[in-house]
Amino acid sequence: MFVHGFSEYIERYDHVFSNFAERGIKTFGWDQRGFGKSAIKKADWGKTGGLDKAIEDMDYFVKQYQQEAQKAKIPFFIWGHSMVCFLGGFVAGGLMVRVVSSR
Repeated sequence: MFVHGFSEYIERYDHVFSNFAERGIKTFGWDQRGFGKSAIKKADWGKTGGLDKAIEDMDYFVKQYQQEAQKAKIPFFIWGHSMVCFLGGFVAGGLMVRVVSSR
């Protein structure tokens, strides 16, 4: 799973994802709120909904795609750029708690 940084859009990384696909690596990403195709009007650019929404969105996709990876018995990685390093700490902390508590 790839999460783009602040003021970016997911299609910016298409050349990377196609390179991974050629090697059999499935990659998922989305435009975060306020960026790329999620910001339809120019007035919406950068309107992320705040830190809580960004973490909530990332956590949603982590849960969904981690479950898919577990069912398929394949590794699951979170890769990101820029603000994702910050957000990922919150999500990874919650992810670690879920993994430990499910054992």
